Amino acid sequence: MDRNGNVFKNQRDKYIQINNFLAILNDAMNRLPPKKHWTILDLCCGKSYLTFVLYYFMKEIRQQECHVIGVDLKKDVIQKCTQIKQRLGFQEMDFIEGDIAAYNYGQGVDVVVSLHACDTATDIVLKYAMKNQVKLILSVPCCHKELAKQIQNKMLDPILKYGLLKERFAALLTDALRANVLENNGYRADVIEFVNFENSPKNVMIRAIWTGKKQTNEIQSLIDAFQITPSILTPL
Repeated sequence: MDRNGNVFKNQRDKYIQINNFLAILNDAMNRLPPKKHWTILDLCCGKSYLTFVLYYFMKEIRQQECHVIGVDLKKDVIQKCTQIKQRLGFQEMDFIEGDIAAYNYGQGVDVVVSLHACDTATDIVLKYAMKNQVKLILSVPCCHKELAKQIQNKMLDPILKYGLLKERFAALLTDALRANVLENNGYRADVIEFVNFENSPKNVMIRAIWTGKKQTNEIQSLIDAFQITPSILTPL
């Protein structure tokens, strides 16, 4: 925003994305058992637009104690975010440089969020959350490249022979597999549009709430049908 609080025109789509993300987060948190203190991880945080607003939202809007942590591989990004955090006086906020696959906060993480983690980075986010039985996961995937390179199915060749359609089909298959794996691991999972397509073509969110009740889904039939080896099923 500018000094008068007006959103810059070229940032309006991002502003809408983050506000819609927070609305979904707020609704989901209200379904969870109440807590005095929340620990929230933003994995693949990037420039941390969402991370900073999350902290403000928890402290000032929900008026709850929290520890918000952003993790990303890029050293310069983490350094800049740390400087902003210090300037704002956000004391219960940390930024960590590192590979999210190797990061280990330990027990006690309540919420994992991720906005536009590219390709298999989303799988790492989801596997991290499942491994630690995180109570709430909100993940917006990006760049579904992995299965687009693998997918094969003679029956669907009339569709898959077109590059654009193959990419879109692979994206649907990828997120369907992710949601089913979450359900197999004790989550109630939904795949929803969190913003209008005009605000972002990357508008699909995977929302998962821990229930402890595992479902049995026919994941293997999809793997066999399309001859794929998805990262979501490999160990973290």
